[in-house]
Amino acid sequence: MNARPLPHPKRVAFGALLCGLIVVATLGLFELALQVAAFFVGPRALAASAPGGEEIILCLGDSNTYGVFYPQEKAYPAQLQTILDRRAPGRYKTLNLGLPGMNSSQVATRLEDWIDRYHPRIAVVSVGVNNYWNLADTAARRAGGARLLDRSRLFRLVRLLVTEATRVPADTGRPEIEWILPDGGVTHNLTLDADTGEVLIEHRGNWKVWNRGDSEVAAELYADLSSMAELTARRGVALFVMTYAASPLPGREPRFSREQKVNETMRRFSREHGVALVDLQGRFQELLPPEQPRSLLFASERESHANPVGYREVAVLAADAIHPAAGVKGTLAPGATDARRGVYFFLDHFEEAVVERQQVDYEQVDRRRIRIGDDERRALFQHPTTAVAFPEVAIGEGAILEFAIATHQDAWDKPGDGVVFIVDVVDQEGQRAERYSRYLDPKHWPNVRRWLDERLDLGDLAGQKVSFVFRTQPGPEENSFFDWSVWGEPRLVAETAQ
Repeated sequence: MNARPLPHPKRVAFGALLCGLIVVATLGLFELALQVAAFFVGPRALAASAPGGEEIILCLGDSNTYGVFYPQEKAYPAQLQTILDRRAPGRYKTLNLGLPGMNSSQVATRLEDWIDRYHPRIAVVSVGVNNYWNLADTAARRAGGARLLDRSRLFRLVRLLVTEATRVPADTGRPEIEWILPDGGVTHNLTLDADTGEVLIEHRGNWKVWNRGDSEVAAELYADLSSMAELTARRGVALFVMTYAASPLPGREPRFSREQKVNETMRRFSREHGVALVDLQGRFQELLPPEQPRSLLFASERESHANPVGYREVAVLAADAIHPAAGVKGTLAPGATDARRGVYFFLDHFEEAVVERQQVDYEQVDRRRIRIGDDERRALFQHPTTAVAFPEVAIGEGAILEFAIATHQDAWDKPGDGVVFIVDVVDQEGQRAERYSRYLDPKHWPNVRRWLDERLDLGDLAGQKVSFVFRTQPGPEENSFFDWSVWGEPRLVAETAQ
């Protein structure tokens, strides 16, 4: 007896079911193949450089990384690029992947995609304060299905392909953004690329209500940082955790306690996991004594975000962690090295030095004695923008470069925006690299109205002949009004010689 054919609607349904089963089976086999391949091959060690040869540095975080309120060149990642270019020309490339409102879980869940795409050597993470309101991607909101998808190799492959097609290219810097509040920001908000309209990220929560508890936020941040540390170690990426610049300052209104709590969690995580920490608090507290307005380093008196001057301090500290300009720093008593053997005084060779000026008649460079308070020293007076290149000198074992920096006390009550002091080293092959950089503004920072003593370890240069170039540049506003910058008795000494 012949089987009767299925009625037309049933044939359609059966065919659809069969096709669906075939698709599911195919995807399942593909997923199995990817998982088996990953098991046997293991996580691949990433290439340490971009196609152009640079080592990629991912700057990850929220609006403090993005550089809200300012052009991208003023944010810390761009200023970090400038500093690293001076210290190691052509070696590094920084990428600003920060987005306002990001929480730690959003960074953690995207990190592997970023590693797959950019092949970084280093990741600098500064995140956590938005955990107080933003629940997107957090354990409190992520369902089991979402976690399962994250473990799916097939899903991650598709997500990577989509990311490759839609994310901002690595060489274009951060996108200009637009914030959309569909319901006034009560339950969620969207961050769009202002040029393309693409949704870059979605936040969940009321950005005006920061009501999650400290312990919950700390536990979540710690777990996310642990996930990042495990992933970066597995993928051959160096992880740096960076605290927030904002924190309660002595003698001021008690604000920024959330940033302080997040910073404490970062410090604890760094200690317990052996992850490098870039701690901003000490530098900002040093530069902002109680009598100084916060607006010297922050966007306003009540803002947690740094201004361009503050972002430069952030960039210097990050650069010191990534590619140190100085191996040793310390405080010296005035004239403490004069009795040591093997002292080489640069000022004794000033007549042999080559002086470069941008404006010959305006930028004065000479030797003189400079008194700061009761402390008088022999000094190199060097008005920006100038460079003084001293002749080659042999570097012995245990060599230390010692000097002090200051601005002339007669200029402290005059207009201006401070000075950047820079020391470059030119090796025997003619390669020039920055070894030291510090911004100083005694006009606005009374606590640095003195000689600041510095020491640079030159152990890596032992046995070479090198030239030292002392440079000064104007501050962030790029004016050089009354920038009477001075170097106090620069000298080379042998650390153990007495």
